[in-house]
Amino acid sequence: MGLSAVGVMALSRVESSIAIENNNPGNLRFYGIGWHGEIGESKGFSVFDSMQNGVRAAYVNMRTKYYRDGVATIDELINVWAPKHENEVGPYVDYVVGRIGIEAGERFDFELQGVEVLAAIFRYEAGQEIEASDIMEGVAAA
Repeated sequence: MGLSAVGVMALSRVESSIAIENNNPGNLRFYGIGWHGEIGESKGFSVFDSMQNGVRAAYVNMRTKYYRDGVATIDELINVWAPKHENEVGPYVDYVVGRIGIEAGERFDFELQGVEVLAAIFRYEAGQEIEASDIMEGVAAA
């Protein structure tokens, strides 16, 4: 017995996450900051007009935390990015350090590893990889 057309469609359909729907791969909370390309709010998260602008905002946010605020380890970053009152921080930190290949408390080099850290955050938040071209365009626009 084979699959029906409906069965094949159901199996091949990819569930979308709020991060993807909002073009906000880092799931930045809406605070009325007025990020470039921010067009609104949905369920407490910023909504962007394009994935590239969502990436840009997340990159600027992470860069600010790193250079201005001194948030320079994966453990520190994830505890600020996804605070424990909203998230299970341990598995999140474990996921990112596993992707990057450094210890949770080890300082990462923003210039060399920042985009890689951001891509891991996006994968964790969105539940799927973000297109490399979207990441590179968003970072370049920052």
